[in-house]
Amino acid sequence: MTLGFFFEFHCQRVSEPKRSALVAEVLSDLLGAPLALLCTVVPSSASESEARPRTRTDQAKQDPVVRHAVESLGARVAGVKSDS
Repeated sequence: MTLGFFFEFHCQRVSEPKRSALVAEVLSDLLGAPLALLCTVVPSSASESEARPRTRTDQAKQDPVVRHAVESLGARVAGVKSDS
């Protein structure tokens, strides 16, 4: 199975032997067949790159409830606080 990543860092991390073996094992169990894992960096198009959230605030704005509050109710995201 080939997994594509937008960023080299993520590709390298999942490609590390221990992580790669774990991901392959989980996917093999899920799909019910043994598989080998190949990780690659996939370049994104300009529109995909623009649509990808860059900050935690941008990620929050993609939540459907938050998006409804912003678009329909005039709310704004003042900040994002971690649960931990």
